[in-house]
Amino acid sequence: MTSSPVTPLILKGALVSIGLSRVPTLVLFQYNPESITRNLMPRRAMSKGWDAESGNPAESLGFAGPPYETISFTLVLDATDGLEVKNKVAVTTGILPGLSALEMLISPSKAGSLATEGLKKAGVISAVPDSPPLTLLFLGPARVLPVRIDSLAVTEEAFDPNLNPFRASVAVSLTVLGPDDVEDSGLPYLWAVNYSTVVKEALALVATGQAAGRIDSTIQEAISRF
Repeated sequence: MTSSPVTPLILKGALVSIGLSRVPTLVLFQYNPESITRNLMPRRAMSKGWDAESGNPAESLGFAGPPYETISFTLVLDATDGLEVKNKVAVTTGILPGLSALEMLISPSKAGSLATEGLKKAGVISAVPDSPPLTLLFLGPARVLPVRIDSLAVTEEAFDPNLNPFRASVAVSLTVLGPDDVEDSGLPYLWAVNYSTVVKEALALVATGQAAGRIDSTIQEAISRF
Protein backbone atom coordinates (compact mmCIF):
# COMPACT_ATOMS: atom_id res chain seq x y z
CA MET A 1 0.00 0.00 0.00
CA THR A 2 3.09 2.21 -0.04
CA SER A 3 2.95 4.95 -2.71
CA SER A 4 5.33 4.79 -5.66
CA PRO A 5 7.81 7.69 -6.08
CA VAL A 6 6.10 8.46 -9.40
CA THR A 7 2.58 8.47 -7.94
CA PRO A 8 0.96 11.87 -8.59
CA LEU A 9 0.23 14.02 -5.56
CA ILE A 10 -3.45 13.62 -4.62
CA LEU A 11 -5.23 16.25 -2.56
CA LYS A 12 -6.80 14.60 0.48
CA GLY A 13 -10.27 15.39 1.76
CA ALA A 14 -10.66 16.45 5.36
CA LEU A 15 -13.06 17.26 8.18
CA VAL A 16 -12.14 20.02 10.63
CA SER A 17 -14.03 21.41 13.60
CA ILE A 18 -13.24 24.95 14.78
CA GLY A 19 -14.71 26.61 17.84
CA LEU A 20 -13.85 29.03 20.63
CA SER A 21 -14.69 26.52 23.37
CA ARG A 22 -12.84 23.55 21.89
CA VAL A 23 -9.46 22.56 20.56
CA PRO A 24 -9.59 22.41 16.72
CA THR A 25 -10.00 18.82 15.51
CA LEU A 26 -8.59 17.84 12.10
CA VAL A 27 -9.37 14.55 10.36
CA LEU A 28 -7.34 14.22 7.16
CA PHE A 29 -8.69 11.36 5.05
CA GLN A 30 -6.21 8.51 4.86
CA TYR A 31 -7.88 7.45 1.61
CA ASN A 32 -10.33 9.60 -0.32
CA PRO A 33 -13.83 8.03 -0.57
CA GLU A 34 -14.45 5.84 -3.60
CA SER A 35 -17.91 7.39 -3.99
CA ILE A 36 -19.86 10.29 -2.51
CA THR A 37 -23.67 10.45 -2.46
CA ARG A 38 -25.29 13.91 -2.45
CA ASN A 39 -29.04 14.44 -2.05
CA LEU A 40 -30.42 17.91 -2.78
CA MET A 41 -33.97 19.19 -2.26
CA PRO A 42 -35.05 22.75 -3.15
CA ARG A 43 -35.88 25.08 -0.28
CA ARG A 44 -39.17 26.60 -1.50
CA ALA A 45 -40.46 29.98 -0.37
CA MET A 46 -43.86 29.85 1.32
CA SER A 47 -46.56 31.55 -0.75
CA LYS A 48 -49.16 33.85 0.79
CA GLY A 49 -51.77 32.73 -1.73
CA TRP A 50 -54.10 29.75 -1.69
CA ASP A 51 -54.82 27.07 -4.23
CA ALA A 52 -58.55 27.42 -5.04
CA GLU A 53 -58.98 23.73 -5.94
CA SER A 54 -57.24 22.06 -2.98
CA GLY A 55 -57.67 24.80 -0.37
CA ASN A 56 -53.98 24.47 0.51
CA PRO A 57 -51.29 27.15 0.38
CA ALA A 58 -50.26 27.73 -3.23
CA GLU A 59 -46.75 26.58 -4.09
CA SER A 60 -44.34 29.41 -4.71
CA LEU A 61 -41.86 29.27 -7.59
CA GLY A 62 -39.32 31.24 -5.58
CA PHE A 63 -36.53 29.88 -3.39
CA ALA A 64 -36.17 30.63 0.30
CA GLY A 65 -32.46 29.82 0.24
CA PRO A 66 -29.95 27.20 -0.91
CA PRO A 67 -31.25 23.64 -1.27
CA TYR A 68 -31.35 21.21 1.59
CA GLU A 69 -28.36 18.97 1.00
CA THR A 70 -27.10 15.79 2.63
CA ILE A 71 -23.82 14.04 1.88
CA SER A 72 -22.80 10.49 2.68
CA PHE A 73 -19.61 8.54 2.04
CA THR A 74 -17.46 5.85 3.62
CA LEU A 75 -13.99 6.43 5.01
CA VAL A 76 -11.46 3.61 5.29
CA LEU A 77 -8.86 3.57 8.06
CA ASP A 78 -5.99 1.07 7.86
CA ALA A 79 -2.86 0.76 10.00
CA THR A 80 -1.18 -1.83 7.77
CA ASP A 81 1.47 0.54 6.41
CA GLY A 82 2.33 1.72 9.92
CA LEU A 83 2.57 -1.84 11.19
CA GLU A 84 4.92 -2.79 8.35
CA VAL A 85 7.42 -0.07 9.32
CA LYS A 86 6.81 -0.64 13.06
CA ASN A 87 5.37 2.82 13.65
CA LYS A 88 4.98 3.12 17.43
CA VAL A 89 1.52 4.67 17.28
CA ALA A 90 0.20 2.02 14.87
CA VAL A 91 1.80 -0.82 16.82
CA THR A 92 0.44 0.27 20.22
CA THR A 93 -2.98 1.71 19.30
CA GLY A 94 -3.79 0.67 15.72
CA ILE A 95 -6.26 3.12 14.19
CA LEU A 96 -7.73 4.28 17.52
CA PRO A 97 -6.23 7.80 17.11
CA GLY A 98 -8.05 8.28 13.78
CA LEU A 99 -11.30 6.88 15.15
CA SER A 100 -11.00 9.09 18.23
CA ALA A 101 -10.53 12.21 16.08
CA LEU A 102 -13.69 11.36 14.13
CA GLU A 103 -15.67 10.76 17.32
CA MET A 104 -14.49 14.08 18.79
CA LEU A 105 -16.21 15.84 15.87
CA ILE A 106 -19.55 14.91 17.47
CA SER A 107 -18.47 15.07 21.12
CA PRO A 108 -18.22 18.08 23.46
CA SER A 109 -14.68 18.95 24.49
CA LYS A 110 -13.86 18.37 28.16
CA ALA A 111 -12.56 21.92 28.57
CA GLY A 112 -15.65 23.38 26.93
CA SER A 113 -17.95 21.25 29.08
CA LEU A 114 -16.21 22.32 32.29
CA ALA A 115 -16.35 25.98 31.30
CA THR A 116 -20.03 25.73 30.39
CA GLU A 117 -20.84 23.92 33.64
CA GLY A 118 -19.05 26.60 35.63
CA LEU A 119 -21.01 29.38 33.90
CA LYS A 120 -24.27 27.53 34.53
CA LYS A 121 -23.51 27.17 38.26
CA ALA A 122 -22.60 30.85 38.42
CA GLY A 123 -25.94 31.72 36.85
CA VAL A 124 -24.29 33.41 33.87
CA ILE A 125 -26.02 31.15 31.35
CA SER A 126 -29.07 28.93 31.60
CA ALA A 127 -28.79 25.16 31.85
CA VAL A 128 -29.51 24.31 28.24
CA PRO A 129 -27.98 21.48 26.20
CA ASP A 130 -24.85 22.44 24.30
CA SER A 131 -25.28 22.75 20.53
CA PRO A 132 -23.39 20.16 18.49
CA PRO A 133 -20.12 21.50 17.07
CA LEU A 134 -20.05 22.57 13.45
CA THR A 135 -17.55 21.13 11.02
CA LEU A 136 -15.99 22.13 7.71
CA LEU A 137 -15.83 19.48 4.98
CA PHE A 138 -12.99 19.92 2.47
CA LEU A 139 -13.60 18.17 -0.86
CA GLY A 140 -10.99 19.85 -3.01
CA PRO A 141 -10.41 23.57 -3.62
CA ALA A 142 -13.88 24.13 -5.12
CA ARG A 143 -15.88 22.65 -2.24
CA VAL A 144 -15.39 23.83 1.33
CA LEU A 145 -18.71 23.20 3.06
CA PRO A 146 -19.97 23.89 6.58
CA VAL A 147 -21.69 20.71 7.73
CA ARG A 148 -23.24 19.06 10.73
CA ILE A 149 -22.43 15.40 11.26
CA ASP A 150 -25.64 13.39 11.53
CA SER A 151 -24.11 9.97 12.15
CA LEU A 152 -20.92 7.91 12.10
CA ALA A 153 -21.40 4.17 11.59
CA VAL A 154 -18.13 2.42 12.47
CA THR A 155 -17.33 -1.13 11.36
CA GLU A 156 -14.12 -2.44 12.93
CA GLU A 157 -12.81 -5.34 10.87
CA ALA A 158 -9.47 -6.52 12.32
CA PHE A 159 -7.73 -6.35 15.70
CA ASP A 160 -4.34 -6.80 17.30
CA PRO A 161 -3.83 -9.06 20.36
CA ASN A 162 -4.86 -6.16 22.64
CA LEU A 163 -8.14 -5.71 20.74
CA ASN A 164 -6.99 -2.45 19.15
CA PRO A 165 -8.60 -2.22 15.70
CA PHE A 166 -6.15 -1.83 12.83
CA ARG A 167 -8.70 -1.67 10.02
CA ALA A 168 -12.16 -0.10 9.92
CA SER A 169 -14.71 1.57 7.66
CA VAL A 170 -16.77 4.54 8.80
CA ALA A 171 -20.04 5.47 7.05
CA VAL A 172 -20.34 9.26 7.41
CA SER A 173 -23.67 11.12 7.03
CA LEU A 174 -23.65 14.94 6.90
CA THR A 175 -26.07 17.83 6.46
CA VAL A 176 -24.76 20.87 4.58
CA LEU A 177 -25.55 24.10 6.42
CA GLY A 178 -26.81 27.33 4.88
CA PRO A 179 -26.31 31.01 5.81
CA ASP A 180 -29.06 30.99 8.45
CA ASP A 181 -27.52 27.94 10.13
CA VAL A 182 -24.07 29.44 10.59
CA GLU A 183 -24.75 33.17 11.08
CA ASP A 184 -23.79 32.96 14.77
CA SER A 185 -21.07 30.33 14.40
CA GLY A 186 -18.05 32.43 13.48
CA LEU A 187 -16.12 33.65 10.48
CA PRO A 188 -14.78 30.30 9.14
CA TYR A 189 -18.29 28.92 8.63
CA LEU A 190 -19.70 32.12 7.10
CA TRP A 191 -16.69 32.29 4.80
CA ALA A 192 -17.23 28.67 3.70
CA VAL A 193 -20.89 29.32 2.79
CA ASN A 194 -20.06 32.41 0.73
CA TYR A 195 -16.98 30.86 -0.88
CA SER A 196 -18.74 27.66 -1.97
CA THR A 197 -21.71 29.63 -3.34
CA VAL A 198 -19.50 31.94 -5.41
CA VAL A 199 -17.46 29.02 -6.78
CA LYS A 200 -20.61 27.06 -7.66
CA GLU A 201 -22.11 30.04 -9.51
CA ALA A 202 -18.86 30.55 -11.43
CA LEU A 203 -18.68 26.88 -12.45
CA ALA A 204 -22.33 26.98 -13.54
CA LEU A 205 -21.49 29.91 -15.84
CA VAL A 206 -18.63 27.88 -17.31
CA ALA A 207 -21.00 24.98 -18.00
CA THR A 208 -23.55 27.36 -19.56
CA GLY A 209 -20.89 28.84 -21.83
CA GLN A 210 -19.77 25.39 -22.95
CA ALA A 211 -23.37 24.34 -23.62
CA ALA A 212 -24.02 27.51 -25.63
CA GLY A 213 -20.95 26.81 -27.71
CA ARG A 214 -22.15 23.30 -28.49
CA ILE A 215 -25.60 24.60 -29.42
CA ASP A 216 -24.07 27.13 -31.81
CA SER A 217 -21.93 24.50 -33.50
CA THR A 218 -24.93 22.15 -33.81
CA ILE A 219 -27.07 24.86 -35.41
CA GLN A 220 -24.29 25.83 -37.81
CA GLU A 221 -23.82 22.19 -38.84
CA ALA A 222 -27.57 21.76 -39.41
CA ILE A 223 -27.75 24.95 -41.53
CA SER A 224 -24.77 23.86 -43.63
CA ARG A 225 -26.69 20.78 -44.77
CA PHE A 226 -29.32 22.85 -46.56
